[in-house]
Amino acid sequence: MKSSCTSLHRRLGVLMGVLCALSWPLTAETVLTGSISQDSTLELSKSPYLVLSSLNISPGNTLTIPADVVVKFGAGSNLYVYGNLTATGATFTSNLAQPKAGDWGRIYLGNGGDTARMNLTGCLLSYFDGVEVRQKGYATLTNTNVMNTEYDAFYLQQRAVLTMTGGSLETNSTYAKSNHSALNGTSLAMASLSNVSIQGYQLGVELNTGIEVNLADVTITSCDYPIFFRSTATLNVSGQLQLTGNACDYARVDFYYMNDNWSLPKLPIPYYFGGFEVQPGKTMTIASGAILKFTGGGRLQVNGSLNAIAAENEWIYFTSSSDDNLGGDSNNDQTSSAPAAEDWEGISFQDQSVDSTSILRRCAVRYAGSGDKGGIKMYNASPTIDSCDISNNYIGIWAEGLSNPVITNTTIGSSVLVP
Repeated sequence: MKSSCTSLHRRLGVLMGVLCALSWPLTAETVLTGSISQDSTLELSKSPYLVLSSLNISPGNTLTIPADVVVKFGAGSNLYVYGNLTATGATFTSNLAQPKAGDWGRIYLGNGGDTARMNLTGCLLSYFDGVEVRQKGYATLTNTNVMNTEYDAFYLQQRAVLTMTGGSLETNSTYAKSNHSALNGTSLAMASLSNVSIQGYQLGVELNTGIEVNLADVTITSCDYPIFFRSTATLNVSGQLQLTGNACDYARVDFYYMNDNWSLPKLPIPYYFGGFEVQPGKTMTIASGAILKFTGGGRLQVNGSLNAIAAENEWIYFTSSSDDNLGGDSNNDQTSSAPAAEDWEGISFQDQSVDSTSILRRCAVRYAGSGDKGGIKMYNASPTIDSCDISNNYIGIWAEGLSNPVITNTTIGSSVLVP
């Protein structure tokens, strides 16, 4: 009997050991919580770290995270960077075994008053809501991937700054694909992206009033729109931009009048307008090589100044959204429609427009004149039209009242009625 009891105790001990092994993770996690109130460095030997609620890096203090450290976040937990965060080769991710977009909250950079900096090199941020950079917040990312956010990957508040070189902004979230942007921001914010890949959002880059965005060698694909203007904003481009493979391969202009001067750089895709007005006292400047497409009934009405001067041997194009020969099949109907005269209204210079600063040089105006008017219309306005090609419109040029345009070296042909 004694030997039987001893054997039973041994079996129970083994069973309890197995149960304990199953109920506890093989790797212990170091819990982080509260505030980092002095300069600190996480140790690789204590990785992974777990943030169950939220972690705050206080103003003036720096948290350094070395290579291969993993920081996991519980549901709804946030990282508040009010001081400085420096990480190299670190991972910020969900605590769940089967992670998904939005598992944890946001990284908030800055409190609006104190200068805050986040410098990430070779890092991975994944399965969270996104990064919000506040006023006096400076985010610098190098070869860092931001993956599977539920909302905007980066939202920049006023005077926030983002600099990203290499890496990607990608998501598999259906909610982000229907509602959010890889990059979004407000007035006086500035973002510079170089050699960055963007994929899977509704909007690749969303431009609101007064934001400045600089794109160099950027790829945007598998979005609804690669570039989306909600208002006048500064967009500077350089290098090779790859902006195709989206649902709509054009830069959508989703507003109808200018509250500030606006310059449109040359893009490898067209700008896509409905109706649009250049208001009194404002100037629209269009870069050489740009393509502007207008939907049915749309027009470009100039009450201020329009400066569209192409370089030698180049053109600026104003055409119909059905014109697949310029900028591709922007209306996404394949061969179902073909461009024709009167597809859109055309360019209309009004009495308030400024003659001396309204210049079309080496511009092509096509498929306009709806309402039985001209591809270019003038009402008591006298712009300069030089070396232009005005063709396939209802009428080439229509001038009324005291209009006295300066027209030189310009071809007006293939109109429904007389030029």
